[in-house]
Amino acid sequence: MENPKTPYLNHGDPLHSFESIFHKLRTAFQTLFSALPLFHDHHASGPDPDPDPNSRIRPLLEDAAILLRCCLVSLTLSLSDRKFLLDNTRFIHRAVHAFVSVDVATSRRRTFLRFRNFISGADVELSDSCRPILCTLLEVVADELLRHRTLRSYLMLVDSVSSMDEKLFVCNSMHDDFASVLLKGI
Repeated sequence: MENPKTPYLNHGDPLHSFESIFHKLRTAFQTLFSALPLFHDHHASGPDPDPDPNSRIRPLLEDAAILLRCCLVSLTLSLSDRKFLLDNTRFIHRAVHAFVSVDVATSRRRTFLRFRNFISGADVELSDSCRPILCTLLEVVADELLRHRTLRSYLMLVDSVSSMDEKLFVCNSMHDDFASVLLKGI
């Protein structure tokens, strides 16, 4: 009997496995973002500490990065379900937009990051020590974009129907190849 909380865990259907991975990624992002230090929490404690690689955040980041990579690769496989591809490419597009739209600000000589949590929809001010964490996730995306032409084309398709504020890509008009795509904000 299937667990009602995870109705798409059907071991015989690859699409259900991919849906499960995307569900786990959303949960991993939610857990990671809720654990990130906020600027106002560290404001009174002096300079931001460097992120400790053995801290409680490191395993959360590693889980999110692995799941993100799996989800990105799953989009490159020959899947016949267009709704799955479109919905999950939109989700990845929102995630990438959040990662490249981080605004670095200063208050009383302290640096912090304005970040749009695309899972909760909340705007948060993160401690500057979160910069390497967000960069790690962006590096995973950049790595897979460089490897997979189909992933670039799916993201560019979603980008083409996005509002001007949500655009991620700038194309070099001299080339028709998707390899000439540049990610804005990097």
